[in-house]
Amino acid sequence: MIPKLLPTARIIPTGSLSFAESSLSTYGHLPSKVILGLVKTSNQLGSYESSPFKFELFHLSSLYLKVNGQPIYSLSFSDQSYRLLYEMSMRTLGGDETTFENGLSYDKWIRDSSLICLDISGTPDLSLIKDGTIRLDLTFSQATDASVSLIIIGFQETFLEIDNSRAVFLPIAP
Repeated sequence: MIPKLLPTARIIPTGSLSFAESSLSTYGHLPSKVILGLVKTSNQLGSYESSPFKFELFHLSSLYLKVNGQPIYSLSFSDQSYRLLYEMSMRTLGGDETTFENGLSYDKWIRDSSLICLDISGTPDLSLIKDGTIRLDLTFSQATDASVSLIIIGFQETFLEIDNSRAVFLPIAP
């Protein structure tokens, strides 16, 4: 399997206490993993004084993710208890609790690298490519003090096809 990246972005306006989006799956095919990043829109647009790679949590207090109407993640936390989110993200990226292989410490992650990585592949079934819808709900304990860009990257599984004449095909669109 070859991962196919499906990037998209949404804007969360200044002063928001919540955000909901129900159209996160592209072409109806579900990704196996989703990475969420929150960055100030002014930073995303870029200047020499700010970094477009400074991902923050903006006082995130809950995250709900549903796939085909079924809750996959239902997380609530305070500003001081993001460690579970960090550990889930590291596991999704291939590490475990004792040795996260990417070397990103919790302190560095919480300070400026707060990408949220979620595995939504679920239990294996007979279908290789799954169809459906994804709904994301975010709530914040404090209103956002600036416009925030939500960067969403889905990792979708795709396959090489080799026919009997040895021609190789890689699907461009799902």
